[in-house]
Amino acid sequence: MQTGVQQSQLNPKASAATTWDITTREALTQCAEALANALALGDVLALDGDLGAGKTTFMQALGKALGVTESINSPTFVLLQRYPLPAGGALLHCDFYRLGESDQTERLRPELEDALTLGGCIIAAEWAALAEFYAPWRTWQLTFSNHHDKRTLALAPVGFGQAEATE
Repeated sequence: MQTGVQQSQLNPKASAATTWDITTREALTQCAEALANALALGDVLALDGDLGAGKTTFMQALGKALGVTESINSPTFVLLQRYPLPAGGALLHCDFYRLGESDQTERLRPELEDALTLGGCIIAAEWAALAEFYAPWRTWQLTFSNHHDKRTLALAPVGFGQAEATE
């Protein structure tokens, strides 16, 4: 387990997960900064973990690392927030916690599919396991778990290379 992270350690072609023990906000910020350097437009970041595990706090640090100047809040009730990125494109921050109703899923589907097809966004989805339509060939799976006085983050690239093989 690592307590810090460097961008060079994040390899989307690697099959093994990278795991960090997080005990401070600074360590969480380091992880977010490293991931921000590894993300590209068209990528999906799938965040999963229990309530209160730190997904939204991580998203705030990630947004800052990507250059988002607006305040990032949980989109639980609006489901999706769009934040422009300084280099172009946008960060789409989704929260699928309330997606129990199919009409809510269908309302989001066109915007997310357009973002994935056009590649002009990074999609970060909290409670991603509740959504069935994110693109697995460009997805980073980030799983949060809490253990007493520390938080563990496990990051795994999921299916990178499949899109290239079918193009």
